[in-house]
Amino acid sequence: MKIAVIGAGIVGITSAYELALDGHEVHVYERNAAIAEEASFATAGLLAPSLLHPLSHRPWPGTALRHRIGYRAVSLTRNASLRELGWWLGWRRPSGAEQFMATFNQLQGLVGYGLLCQQSVCRDAGIALEQTQGQLALLGSENAMQTLQPKLDALKAAGVPFKVLSAAEARMVEPGIDEAFPLYGAVHFTQDEVANCRQFAHLLRDRATALGVEFQFNAQVTGLDQKGQADGKVAVMVAGTPDAARFDRVVLCSGTSGASNGSGGQSGLTGLSALTSGSLPLTSVQSYSVSVPVRESFSAPRSAVLDYASGISVARMGNRIRVCGGAELGQRQGLVQQKSTRALFRTLQTCFPGAASFRTGGQICKGSSSFTPDGLPLVGTCANNAIWLNLGHGYNGWGLACGTARILADLIAGKAPAKDATALSPARFAL
Repeated sequence: MKIAVIGAGIVGITSAYELALDGHEVHVYERNAAIAEEASFATAGLLAPSLLHPLSHRPWPGTALRHRIGYRAVSLTRNASLRELGWWLGWRRPSGAEQFMATFNQLQGLVGYGLLCQQSVCRDAGIALEQTQGQLALLGSENAMQTLQPKLDALKAAGVPFKVLSAAEARMVEPGIDEAFPLYGAVHFTQDEVANCRQFAHLLRDRATALGVEFQFNAQVTGLDQKGQADGKVAVMVAGTPDAARFDRVVLCSGTSGASNGSGGQSGLTGLSALTSGSLPLTSVQSYSVSVPVRESFSAPRSAVLDYASGISVARMGNRIRVCGGAELGQRQGLVQQKSTRALFRTLQTCFPGAASFRTGGQICKGSSSFTPDGLPLVGTCANNAIWLNLGHGYNGWGLACGTARILADLIAGKAPAKDATALSPARFAL
């Protein structure tokens, strides 16, 4: 089949690659001048079956706030819209324990499957990445450990290995942690990984091109037309191009359009909804990252460290350190944005003093990820088997991308995916 993929972030690239592996003629449309320019540009790099970061899933159910893991993971700015406010309230509201666990187990299994698929792609395509093993959650008090316990019980039941460590044992895993950093204990997730998402995207683009995938950059898709095509194909209209190209299938992999380089940007959800002739239940969440060169290797993190109290992650990525956090709804500009990024620098300096070189000031990025109400991505068809979705991956985009791409390719081919995709169907939101 001739298939168009709209969006060349990590989800779009992996989707195009898997579809090309199945023998389809694939064309990728990207509105930026290069791949992985937005949400995939400077990610935390986590491939984490632990779902350790608070923004990985909805708050843990419980009557007491201290048991609602991650309930402060997303902040609300003054200029957030009513739609964003509604999503924020729904995201924070605890769901029933049975419903929550069903969704959590689905997501955890998908991330685990995504990691296996990513490893398989690297092996089969000969891709070598900047990559480190393990993630350490730093806990500042006994109460923090108790708060995390329900999640640890669920992960243990799912077969996810981890070790509960004392403060001294945690510093043996990550010797660069400052002795003055307030540390009660930690949890070490040995199967989690950190890998360079953008590097993977660029290397996979080369492999996809070798398979015949064609990329069109600076191509803003302005509309889709299926009803006007007598043969059932979908016409793809691109700004500045007089003639629409026609495809057997179209896959949408672009859910937001927030800028990734700190220059701001507006949500692209309205335009995307217009393309699908419906209302996509997606909300754009902004977050920040700082990348700085390593100054002293022995003082830098060996892999990934999460300050559980702040939700800020610090990870080693080759000869750089990447610090991520500060998730929020609504756009922040100027001084307020500087306040968010200062928190990242402060966590890095407090936890790993002397590890980074600040002579160049570092690279500061603001990214935007699209979230569904339940935290699971949208993978499946939404329009007479011709228009397909693979989006709404939230904070887990890098961890899920290879897995949902394979699921999508199997579904388009009419095969039963290796991982059950029933819960990911867009039909659950009546699109």
